[in-house]
Amino acid sequence: MARKPVTDISAWPSLTLEGNLIAPAMVASIDRRQASEQTEEEYRIRKGLTIREEISTAFRVGQSHFDAFAKFEKPSVEATCRFVRDFLEETFGFDDLVPVDGAVSFLAGGRVPIVVVPPSDEKLDRRSPTLSTDRSRSPAFVLQDYLNDSEHALWGLVTNGAVVRLMRDNASLTRPAYVEADLAQIFTNEDAASFAVLWSLIHRTRFGVTGTPVTDCALERWREAGSREGEAARDRLAAQVETALKVLGSGFLEANPDLATRLKSGEVNLTKWFNELLRLVYRLIFLMVAEDRNLLHPETAKPESRKLYVEGYSLTALRAQCVRAATWDKHHDRYEGIKVVFKALAHGQEVLGLPALGGLFGSDMLPHLETARLRNRAFMEALYRLSWLADRTSMVSVNWRAMETEELGSVYESLLELQPQLGDDGKTLLFASEVAEQRGNQRKTTGSYYTPDSLVQLLLDSTLNPVLDEREAQAADPAEQLLRLTVIDPACGSGHFLLAAARRIAARVARHRAGGVPSAADFRHALREVACRCLYGVDRNPMAVELTKVALWIEALEPGRPLAFFDAQIRCGDSLIGVFGRSMLRTGLPDEAYKPLTGDDRELSRRYARLNKEQRDRAKGHPQLFRNWSPPEILTERDHKLKEMAQDDLASVEAKAIGFAEMRASGDWQSLKTASDLYISANFYMAAFFMPKASAAGTDAMPLTEHVWQAAGGDAPAEHLRQGARLTSEKVSAFHWFIEFPEIMERDGGFDVVIGNPPWERIKLQEQEFFAASSPAIASAPNKAERQKLIDALEKADFDSADGRLWRDFVIAKRTAEAASEFARSSGRYPLTGRGDVNTYALFAELFSNLAKPTGRAGVVVPTGIATDSSTSEFFGHLVKGRKLQSLFSFYEIRGWFKGTDDRKSFCIICVGGEAKAATFCFDIKDMAEIDHHERVFELTEDEIARISPNTRTAPVFRSRADAELTAKIYSRAPVMIEERAQEEGGNINPWGITFQRMFDMSMDSGFFRTPTQMEAEGWRCEGVDWTRKTVAGVERRVPLYESKMIHHFDHRWATYGAGTSDDEESARDCTVAEKQNSDFEPAPRYWVPEEEVTLRAARVPAALKSAVRQSREGGRRRRTADTDLEEGSRSAALKALATWIAGAIPFVEGRPAREQDLFRVLGRGQDWRGSLKASSERFLLDPKTLAGGVEMQRETPLTGSDLTLLAEGPNDALAIAEQLIAAKQPRWLMGWRDIALRSVERTVIGTVFPKVGIGNNLPIWYPGHYVNAKQAAAFVGMLTSMTFDFTARHKIGGTHLNFFIAQQLPVLPPSVFSENDLEFVRTRVLELTYTSHALKLWAEDLGHSGAPFVWNEDRRGRLRAELDVFFARKYGLTEEDLQYVVNPAKAKGPGYPSETFRVLKEREIRQFDEYRTERLVLEAWKQMDADQPSDTLPAPVALPPLANLSDGVWAWPASIQPRDRLRYAAQYVLSQMDPASDGTRARFAIASLAEPALLTPLLATSDRSQWIRLVGPEAQPTQGAIRLRPSINAAWRSLFETLLTSGQLEERADGSWTRGQHFNPTGLQTQSADAQRTAFAIRAIRGIDIGAMTAAVAQEDNVIWARFGHAG
Repeated sequence: MARKPVTDISAWPSLTLEGNLIAPAMVASIDRRQASEQTEEEYRIRKGLTIREEISTAFRVGQSHFDAFAKFEKPSVEATCRFVRDFLEETFGFDDLVPVDGAVSFLAGGRVPIVVVPPSDEKLDRRSPTLSTDRSRSPAFVLQDYLNDSEHALWGLVTNGAVVRLMRDNASLTRPAYVEADLAQIFTNEDAASFAVLWSLIHRTRFGVTGTPVTDCALERWREAGSREGEAARDRLAAQVETALKVLGSGFLEANPDLATRLKSGEVNLTKWFNELLRLVYRLIFLMVAEDRNLLHPETAKPESRKLYVEGYSLTALRAQCVRAATWDKHHDRYEGIKVVFKALAHGQEVLGLPALGGLFGSDMLPHLETARLRNRAFMEALYRLSWLADRTSMVSVNWRAMETEELGSVYESLLELQPQLGDDGKTLLFASEVAEQRGNQRKTTGSYYTPDSLVQLLLDSTLNPVLDEREAQAADPAEQLLRLTVIDPACGSGHFLLAAARRIAARVARHRAGGVPSAADFRHALREVACRCLYGVDRNPMAVELTKVALWIEALEPGRPLAFFDAQIRCGDSLIGVFGRSMLRTGLPDEAYKPLTGDDRELSRRYARLNKEQRDRAKGHPQLFRNWSPPEILTERDHKLKEMAQDDLASVEAKAIGFAEMRASGDWQSLKTASDLYISANFYMAAFFMPKASAAGTDAMPLTEHVWQAAGGDAPAEHLRQGARLTSEKVSAFHWFIEFPEIMERDGGFDVVIGNPPWERIKLQEQEFFAASSPAIASAPNKAERQKLIDALEKADFDSADGRLWRDFVIAKRTAEAASEFARSSGRYPLTGRGDVNTYALFAELFSNLAKPTGRAGVVVPTGIATDSSTSEFFGHLVKGRKLQSLFSFYEIRGWFKGTDDRKSFCIICVGGEAKAATFCFDIKDMAEIDHHERVFELTEDEIARISPNTRTAPVFRSRADAELTAKIYSRAPVMIEERAQEEGGNINPWGITFQRMFDMSMDSGFFRTPTQMEAEGWRCEGVDWTRKTVAGVERRVPLYESKMIHHFDHRWATYGAGTSDDEESARDCTVAEKQNSDFEPAPRYWVPEEEVTLRAARVPAALKSAVRQSREGGRRRRTADTDLEEGSRSAALKALATWIAGAIPFVEGRPAREQDLFRVLGRGQDWRGSLKASSERFLLDPKTLAGGVEMQRETPLTGSDLTLLAEGPNDALAIAEQLIAAKQPRWLMGWRDIALRSVERTVIGTVFPKVGIGNNLPIWYPGHYVNAKQAAAFVGMLTSMTFDFTARHKIGGTHLNFFIAQQLPVLPPSVFSENDLEFVRTRVLELTYTSHALKLWAEDLGHSGAPFVWNEDRRGRLRAELDVFFARKYGLTEEDLQYVVNPAKAKGPGYPSETFRVLKEREIRQFDEYRTERLVLEAWKQMDADQPSDTLPAPVALPPLANLSDGVWAWPASIQPRDRLRYAAQYVLSQMDPASDGTRARFAIASLAEPALLTPLLATSDRSQWIRLVGPEAQPTQGAIRLRPSINAAWRSLFETLLTSGQLEERADGSWTRGQHFNPTGLQTQSADAQRTAFAIRAIRGIDIGAMTAAVAQEDNVIWARFGHAG
């Protein structure tokens, strides 16, 4: 083995590094001068001297000062201050010390506080009589308080002249953290090495320059660098621990052939044996920490005993030796020696001075390894991997002393990831390396996750601290009250949250007892008490439970005291599965417990459910059934006594263990345990555990409600039931809360504090994960079919073989997953979150809330969906309504905070409990510092949340306080789109009558889809945008299937898949501007679907009626006589659907309940009513199911009075009536909004109007009510596309989807808000923006426009949209300043404001236009509207009739019109119709092309060119060569426009563009004349022509068209 220099903190004997203030490895780098900022210049050393020389000089100067000071027998405070001032100034460069009045003695540079006390204060952590200016405090406490309270100081020094301590602001830390130097030892022992480190650390230059931020200093940068290096070192250590385990495992297999044989045969369980290896590593880590912290031996241990242990048995000695390869020999003595230590620690060993620890060192912890042999080669290599880290230049020992126990969590968690396997030779331990194998690790399958400490601390700030503050404020003895707290983590993992909480509690307890900053011993003592009395944890992973206990043992170790008994507090079990309280048992088993699972007999399951219901019903009114139950007081009292037992020595620890076992063995506990197991086993029934197997539904065949009740009362059930229930409970790790923690759950009403980061997983068995460790062959099968074959083969294996056992385990695991999901939904434990596709994070959130007592608090780390998703809205709404929500801090992207994941969803820390007047929120946190930004954090009351989310009470997602305030303002002006109300309260409030539909599911309906290639093969022909095919029954037609990416704001032609593309979803491209300027262009979809199916799905009739018609049509297509029954069935279904629909419609249409005569009047008396309705018509109409179904049908697809008349006058056949309704209730166009809605892109809510075609599910259709006309629909589209609406939507969408429940709660102004003038203003703009191709002709007609589509003009569209944005902003009540904030918060609030509304849009426009164009256009439009000139800004467009309807030559110039008059008419009509914002540069060419039509002809698209020539006549025919203005027109040009300019009818701008002058008068112009139509056509066409093409089209001789007149203002 290559040798490297070894670095160890023992090289600095006079220094103490406590609490990892600066990582020891970093201190070593500083000592070697390998850290940053260590040049002579940066230490301000005089020229000509080196750092080494300066340190040497400083040592002698400091020694001289110290020796002089040491001669004082009892120096006063003043003498000590003089010494310290001179000592710091001349030894460490403190040339800017200023005396300060008060407890702090000096300030250096206004940023470095120095506290000085005389040497008589021997300990800096004890109260000092010299610091009693206000209250007696310790010197360290004084400095810590100052640093924590001051914004101008981060680092400081405290000294008594004999020792000096470097400290830092550590308000977030809970135990002492400092670097301390013993000056007396340094100067007496000539400890130059320690002095060199001290000088390097506390030289004045290390604290930064006066006037700069306190964080701008070398010390802070070193601390951060050390933290980063420490994290990297921990990652390396995790890899080395894995290697150590592999080395140990292989070593044991090689040295113990019998053990290897038993493992290979399965006689010894591989996982259980591997867990022993983990415990061995835990022991080694524990010992290394205890030795490094000098906590292993009690103070009473004899020196010779200590010496014997250190030199002959300690890991410290072995760690020093293991770097030498010579120690890796073939002997076995090293492990034998450590086994001696293990046995000594189990019971105590006086010769070695070791105390009896028990616990981790109990004799039953390593049943196979305690008796096994191990060669030194394996043991010493493993120890080397655990003890040393190699970097590029040296070997650094792992500093177990300074490493926070929580930091070990990353190492601990890595151990849970390992999946053991035996090598082919049976003598090698391997770990799963393939992806499929890794999926089965314990960490994944049992849900263990490591949480960054910053998140843990924030959670404790919001959850634990308020409870601690309250307890301290109300208590006469604060320390004792704190120790009575109960804190639990229901998914404790490695104990990170519990340790952090324990430290906070212990820090307060120790401070109260010490009266100042506690010593390390004070803190350890308090921490042990807290661990023994306050902490509780549960985890389903047994090794995670052991990790938590090991972490607590390490952290709370006190010399000479045994390891505490934690089995009663840290429990193994599934927190989510089990009986929560007695009320569950009293209620009895739900019938859903007998829902058939995989392999169950359905009829038998139904019989069990009936039996169970009968038993529950019999119990009503018979409380005597529960009379024999053990009262809660019995177990709570025993539990209380157990909790109060001391643990001062091994005997008392063992006594507590015995007491715990006795309580659990008692009849009272066992009766309730059996009853609870029976309850669970009914839900998780495992037939293999219940013998004999049930073949009939007898009352003792499987657990029923009466078995549960009888067992709880002490009556033992049949043995096969008891055993089966016990085994089932063990298999599913059921955890019965009320008997596991009786005192807390049944007397106290819950825990004071509940904290943790539980697993976020769907409850569903993943086969590859299950088989990863037990059968890699199955796990790595190439596909599901092959994997299933291998699984099926297991079923046929011998019952007692390994494969037979694996099969049973698999069946149990699969059934357990199914049953767990059903248990969550139906057991009653999770009424708010147990629904749908259950995820554990939601269940845990509800569990956390329920575990906290009414006055307690719960804090949990979960996805932000807990507050924003519909699946958890009941739970979050419950918190809001009950005012239990305290705070919610949401973090941007999981991957940014949790290593090893690419999950981009957000997550949050949510705190609940007590009663909150308002909840605190902060969203999109990327850095913890954001939480301290005043504008990033805001509060919302219950009423404010209810106003924004009245239906669900889900949380809005605001980035800033201003976002919240402006959104509240908008909601005060606009109600939500649909406010849900119970039917008895009048039903939903839905002013627009909006209903939603997903027309085609892209997965489930793919059978309807065809690509062009497929259609060509099937005989289809392309016909425009559709495809047709002739059949015997007639012509079939397929229409496009639009998907969400094909549409955008006011644009149904945003993207196309192009001709001949594959069905690849990624093959779409954006449509070009040229394509959009062609009104004949339509986008090509991926797929086409049957028009007949589109018509059926689009019809505004109930789904039940559509289903009946579809069934009839399919039967008709098959044309079989056997389908007569199918036809009649369809007819009956249609009649029933119609009757239900009418039952719901009559109350709305006629204001009374429906009667039998109504059915006869509308549908006819001669129908087969009884056969179709399965009851008389009258009884059918009274059935609650009919009434509820009718109301729902009428809500979704309302029938009107005219519809009822149509039905009454229509055919009598129910199917014919249905077909008639489907044809009649068809929309002429559709509107919808993209399902994918992201807050991080240009716009969030994206939708428009589009033709009636097939629509994919990612583009939900929004149908307005039948009473909403087209003008109002245009207003609806314009409103939902406005920036103000998008601003609010961005704060409601927490994920990536615009779910219906979110859409319903967006602020939508009702139709009544819009006047006729409003609607006309919006109509013209939305019409021009949307009607850009012939596909939306029906939409245009409904808006009163019968002309051609409008030309796509980017500049004009920008203006139109800006005016709509301003119009709707005003309607929502926004001021100009509000709108400025919506568009660009940086302009409204300053560049540093923490909000970003449309940042991506802004950045894109700046790249594209060199300006934020939208902002400019919107603000210009606002000012224009302020000037009350909207009509001048945008005159109403002339409606062109269908060109085909116009006769030839209708636009020809009459021969009587002179050239000058021609120009004048052309100019007046162009000026009247032009848009000054976008047409100014084109006005000259438009006038010229009207006067000389042939100028325009070559530039027109083919279809427009032929129409232009036909309508204008011969003058429009192009001639050979360049086209010129005729001389008479050329001659009249300048004089005419000079006249118009001087008269004020025309204005020429500085850039040469033209617009209407202030005296322009349109009087006499006829909007329906041929002149107006000719002009409208020309302007529409010219808007789509590039200005360069127009310039090139004009002959050089005719540059008079572009000549300027010099009249610009």
